[in-house]
Amino acid sequence: MKKARENWLIKGSREKDEQEYHHKRKEAQKIIRNKKKTYMKNVTESIEEDQKHNNTRKMYETLNQIKKGYQHKFSIIRNKKGELTMNTKEKAKIWKEYFDKLLNTEEPGELIKKGNYQNGFRDGRSVIGNIFALKIINEKLWEYNQCTIFIYLFSKGIWLYT
Repeated sequence: MKKARENWLIKGSREKDEQEYHHKRKEAQKIIRNKKKTYMKNVTESIEEDQKHNNTRKMYETLNQIKKGYQHKFSIIRNKKGELTMNTKEKAKIWKEYFDKLLNTEEPGELIKKGNYQNGFRDGRSVIGNIFALKIINEKLWEYNQCTIFIYLFSKGIWLYT
């Protein structure tokens, strides 16, 4: 199909090349349609099988995937220059440098402290509202099948919760 399109575009509007291109395109669309039908048939059979075996979690996960469609997940971060990077090794290096700087400073509180409170956790005040907000965020992320990592920084150490 690609060659037929190139011939049609490069050589101008020759009817023979144009017809060949359109014919190849229809063939490709027909193949794609048939593959999609086969895939959907297999998925519906899988859902029916899950329902028969009372595997409701798997059944609803499959239904939600079909309903949402394909969603590409990006994992991009910025380096020190402000450029975006997707390379796994570069990302690991950037995070290592960030946490080395964050954790190995003389005054770690200086990097985080803003005003008279630290990221919403205020001295002499309750943290119930903040914990509730984190709980709701975590539930929503779990509901939409998103990965989450909470990092708690304290003056005596770090707690990681995934």
